[in-house]
Amino acid sequence: MSDDYLWDRSGPPDLDTKELEELLAPLAHDAPLDELRVARGRQGELVRAAAQEPLEAPPVGGRAKGKMNLFDKRIIGAATLTAAAIGLLGVTVYKRRSDAPAPPRAPIRDPAVEVDPSFATRPPLSPVAPTTGADLAIMAGESAWIHVPFGAVDIEIQSTCNAEVEVAVVTSARMKRGQRGDAAALSIESTGGIIVGTDSPDGRASTYHLTPGLDPSNGMYEYTSRCVGQPPLRGTIAVDRVDASEPIEPIGPYANARVHNNSITKDSIHLLGTVFPGARVSIGAKPVALGPADMTGVDPPIFPTFAIDVPVSPDRRVAAVRVDDLNGAHFYVIRSSGMAVIQSCATTMTAPKQAAAALDAQGDHAGALRTFETAMAACKPDRETLSLALEYACKAGDTEAARKYWRKLPPELQRAVEPACARNEITRDALDRH
Repeated sequence: MSDDYLWDRSGPPDLDTKELEELLAPLAHDAPLDELRVARGRQGELVRAAAQEPLEAPPVGGRAKGKMNLFDKRIIGAATLTAAAIGLLGVTVYKRRSDAPAPPRAPIRDPAVEVDPSFATRPPLSPVAPTTGADLAIMAGESAWIHVPFGAVDIEIQSTCNAEVEVAVVTSARMKRGQRGDAAALSIESTGGIIVGTDSPDGRASTYHLTPGLDPSNGMYEYTSRCVGQPPLRGTIAVDRVDASEPIEPIGPYANARVHNNSITKDSIHLLGTVFPGARVSIGAKPVALGPADMTGVDPPIFPTFAIDVPVSPDRRVAAVRVDDLNGAHFYVIRSSGMAVIQSCATTMTAPKQAAAALDAQGDHAGALRTFETAMAACKPDRETLSLALEYACKAGDTEAARKYWRKLPPELQRAVEPACARNEITRDALDRH
């Protein structure tokens, strides 16, 4: 409808407006134009009379009575016409809205649990190799699931700055619905004590000794890495004792691979593994090539496999295989002693310590260091053993050996041995140098 129709009916009519006009036609004004002018004059007289003459108050308890003139009738008629028009217009609009189809209602959904971004929706960071004596390393902001059938694990969290890293024990957590085997999908409900770690001299690597739990409901940790002027990076680390080497069971539910060793030498561990299609395998920062499936195993024939010899050193007889896929980042830690638990040096070094002390007393510091290192290769060094090894290395003037043990000690133990190194002209700067 155009304005021309409302003004002089020269434009195309609107059907709703025309219907309203036909309904209101019986109430239209039909008096001659002259009579309307007389009524307007009467209106002016009433205004002047109201300004000059006092009004007579109506009787108490009653109403004022008088004869209704033509002007009064026209005013009441106009008011009635306006009210009727508004009412009919409202009925018409309501009718049109009632006839229109109702908007579609949103379907009722079951309560949903939000899932944290995981490997499926967030590209993983590039694998990194430990820069200290840790068993494995991740970048700050990553979450990881670590499988250690025996012993504990030393994990290194690397940052791009001199970061302040804080690791806390998780006392209550649950796996979010639809996410199994991805540490990033763990919903942390409460945390406990803080884990003390060791920082590298430049503050870009922090190492923590984490103990696994008996099942995925414990042995969990949450960490935060903070760099000045940058938002904090957070991640979750789950450490369990799941043995992923069983060849008679299918992969899962919390592991994303099968990893085992079939031969061990003093210099290497030969690892074999099976992974899900599309997975990426790496050891340290180096990718591992995947081969065809094992047709004799229990896994589907589309599951790729890998085989690799991992070099090991006398002071670090461990291999950590990283597998990235839709279940997140998983690490499989294999000790060179197979399934036997490596004993702590605190329980096996009594005789070697006495022999090294005797050589040290005779001034044969290099002999004491050799005796100590030979014995340490067969056990898991504790902090006291590392402190003695550092002291013998400094007395022998072996800067490289001293630097190796220096990096594995926390700051308080470094300060305790530092004077002995300084007396043998091995300064702190030399120990901190990479």
